[in-house]
Amino acid sequence: MPELDADLQELIAILRQARDAVRDELELRQADDPNNEALLRLLTSVRSFADQAMSLFMMMADIGSDEASTREVGDLAESFSATEDLIELALGLG
Repeated sequence: MPELDADLQELIAILRQARDAVRDELELRQADDPNNEALLRLLTSVRSFADQAMSLFMMMADIGSDEASTREVGDLAESFSATEDLIELALGLG
């Protein structure tokens, strides 16, 4: 089980890095003249990260991972979902 825990922690760290990178990119796009093509690419990435985070959350809940890590992954999934909404709004898709 420790190996699984290490793998889960690595996946959580990757999702954290992705969240931070997406936020930085979105801030950059909002500060500059928004480029719809760039925002569409970012939206595609954010949707993928949201799906990955939600899948990881469900898997962790199913296997009974520790509550703090499971909650963090749930928070990451919500963060990606909120970022999706922001990008869709910026693109006029909301």
